[in-house]
Amino acid sequence: EKLNGAVQLSEAGYKESAVVTSKEIFRKYPGTKTIPSFRIYFANVLASLGLNDDAFDEFNSIKKLNLSDQQKTLVNAKLKSLAEKLLNRH
Repeated sequence: EKLNGAVQLSEAGYKESAVVTSKEIFRKYPGTKTIPSFRIYFANVLASLGLNDDAFDEFNSIKKLNLSDQQKTLVNAKLKSLAEKLLNRH
């Protein structure tokens, strides 16, 4: 699975490259966009890079997928947290 390579990049400290790689994979292979675990992982990477607008948009998009109850709870919590950060920025 190509997305595993992007995860390994991120875990090796190459988060920016991992995000670029994952976006390319999601674009080239649209079926991968429906895998919530990978989408959540990379949305969290965006947030960890301080890209809160992008992370918020990604979590909002993920919310529309077929998620488990645990994933729904996680996504909603992240959206709330990111919304607060976005509202409080100067």
